[in-house]
Amino acid sequence: MDGNWKPAERAVITYIFKDDKVLLIVKKRGLGKGKVNAPGGRIEKGETPVQAAVRECREEIGLTPEDPVLVGTLDFAFADGYSLGGYVFKATSYSGTLAETDEADPFWCPVSEMPYDRMWADDRLWLPALLDGKYFSGQFTFDGDSMTSGGIQVFDKKKKILCYGSSSTWGYDWQGGGRFDEETRWPCVMKKYIPACFEVTEDGVCGRTVLNYMPGDEPTNGIQALEKRTDLAEYDGVMIMLGNNDTMASSEVSVAAIADGMGTMAEILRAKNKNIRIFLTAPVPISTNCNEDDLFFSFFESQVNKSRSLPAEIMRVAEKYGCTFIEAGRFVSCDGTDGIHFDGPANRYLGLCFADFINRTEWN
Repeated sequence: MDGNWKPAERAVITYIFKDDKVLLIVKKRGLGKGKVNAPGGRIEKGETPVQAAVRECREEIGLTPEDPVLVGTLDFAFADGYSLGGYVFKATSYSGTLAETDEADPFWCPVSEMPYDRMWADDRLWLPALLDGKYFSGQFTFDGDSMTSGGIQVFDKKKKILCYGSSSTWGYDWQGGGRFDEETRWPCVMKKYIPACFEVTEDGVCGRTVLNYMPGDEPTNGIQALEKRTDLAEYDGVMIMLGNNDTMASSEVSVAAIADGMGTMAEILRAKNKNIRIFLTAPVPISTNCNEDDLFFSFFESQVNKSRSLPAEIMRVAEKYGCTFIEAGRFVSCDGTDGIHFDGPANRYLGLCFADFINRTEWN
């Protein structure tokens, strides 16, 4: 799984069903002009995939899909360097009046008569899964209109993901002092960009550490808390983002020891479920570019270097235990906040980036 992959653009496509028929279009302009497809297009700034799916259907065919469900994700890489991340929706009810537009000529097609010879080459790989009511993800490469490689995985059952971390996973709002809402917290945003067969559980605790060493009267030990969970065998994947709170401990707690503690967490998880997918995530590094009046600022100057050293050590441990390594600081920063948390826009973007890892992981 290539954690560095990021699409240049993101788009949606929506399949609306009525009885034994599905609504298709002949595309009249743009990429894929003349091909048979379904209504869809680029996700605009500030939109979620489901919002884009509804808007694109209204604009292209005059129908509004009701409660569209994200059933699949598709990644495309083209020989000319262009890349596209796709989100496939399914809807079984709608409102409005079907109409041809300057973008699309719509028609109802019997499910048993899909015109694959008039569609993109990848469609014949994943559309049967959609038509069969399954969830899926796929990755494809193209040279012009020609598919040079491609493959899909089909999910025949629900997948459960646990997001395990500290206040940054809990969703601490450093400005308001409370918690970000579900439209902002990264685990909730991540769920909007992965197929609906994935169930996401949040387990973020403010002040949580990896090890049992944290300034204050009531240290929260992440290893012990994980050991006490009795439901770990139920999860298909666990995303752990911890370590910054440990850097605020005494200098006796080394960066290597913090990372090794995350390795202990991997051992705990594998003892419960040998096939579990583990994502060891280096937290966003502490920043001194913050509000100097903030409560935490006195820690920053002495701990920022330890925080910046965490990614390399966590990557070492991830490789040792066969885990997926994620470096959250590649995507967002704590600059301009309290120096240890990140703001709402960063939360939302991190959720999108983490979703890419989920979608590109082999789960079966």
